[in-house]
Amino acid sequence: MKRLITYLKKKPIPVRLYAPGEPGQHEQLYWLVRFVQELKAQVKQLTEEKNVLLLQVKGQEPITDVEQEVLDLRYQVQMLWHEHARLHAKAEWLRKRNAELNREIDQRDWEALMAAA
Repeated sequence: MKRLITYLKKKPIPVRLYAPGEPGQHEQLYWLVRFVQELKAQVKQLTEEKNVLLLQVKGQEPITDVEQEVLDLRYQVQMLWHEHARLHAKAEWLRKRNAELNREIDQRDWEALMAAA
């Protein structure tokens, strides 16, 4: 399933609208339904694994609302750090690109001054 998702992200399958009864419609619908079923099964499995891990961490006692809130906040902080890193990398790339463009503009201005002289 992981490979299928990776493949679909790299090379999306073109979705074509078929008229009712047209050949190919059934096959496309079949694979879309299978894909959705596998995704639902994966979500269910991950939810069960999460609940088992929470019980292990808590020593077979159910987790309290406060602890659940702390875990949710920790997850949000992790997502914010991930977003921060992504935006920082993008800003760094833009800074470098801006410096390159400024050097190119300065070079053209210098060449224009030399040509005018």
